[in-house]
Amino acid sequence: MKLKKIRIALVALVATVFTSCGLLGGGDEGVEINPQLLPGRWEAPSQARNATADAKLVFVFQKDECTVGDVVYGKWGYQLDQGDNEPEDWEAAEAQLLDQSAEGDYHKNGWFGYDVEKKGEIQFFHMTSVGDAVTPYTAKVTAFSSESMTLIEAGKTYIFKKVK
Repeated sequence: MKLKKIRIALVALVATVFTSCGLLGGGDEGVEINPQLLPGRWEAPSQARNATADAKLVFVFQKDECTVGDVVYGKWGYQLDQGDNEPEDWEAAEAQLLDQSAEGDYHKNGWFGYDVEKKGEIQFFHMTSVGDAVTPYTAKVTAFSSESMTLIEAGKTYIFKKVK
């Protein structure tokens, strides 16, 4: 009986060592995201239900600090899924996001705060229509370079290309 307990403990110890070393799929720390390379315009094919073939999901990461009230939520950014609009409305939809008048959506709906939390993760803080930050959520980044990024958000995988 004592020998059986020793074998079980030994198997558990070996499994723990292999898992922590990543030999059995554990220990995945994610990819390194360089925060200095993130700002800019990133585009991926839209996955919206009725999107046209050339519609893009656009993420624009900015360098400006995202402050709402007295709370800092990382840096500012905005998101636009062209697949939610007709092609002739794409330019107007983005202009609405950048409109700083009372009728515009500047730092409101479509905007987010973001922060690179740890390897392979970006935490987002989406703004409401009145400009308040809401509950954060984390997206997983599985590949990152100065030119491309693979991001998993809400169960969907997007392959972004940096366009500027």
